[in-house]
Amino acid sequence: MRVIPGGIHKSLGVYRTQDTKKDIKTNSLSTDRKQDKVELSDRAQAFRAALDSIKKSADIREDKVRALKHEIQSGRYKVDSVELARRILQEHCIDKKDW
Repeated sequence: MRVIPGGIHKSLGVYRTQDTKKDIKTNSLSTDRKQDKVELSDRAQAFRAALDSIKKSADIREDKVRALKHEIQSGRYKVDSVELARRILQEHCIDKKDW
């Protein structure tokens, strides 16, 4: 058996060329295929528009913050602890019929 130096590189070059040709054929076929199309219902489009407007609106209501800040600084802001506790429990209670 005779081994020729560099012979393996020639063989690999042939295989690489064949693989490249396969890739080219695969790519040309994929461009001929029809693409999927998605259509949103009117309700979904309305929901999307509402969501977009919410994202654009300010997260903080400046007028409300300003009024609360003024009440706190002047000492007029009072928290009804019983009402606060009732609302916390109501929000986290499983059976809300008792409220």
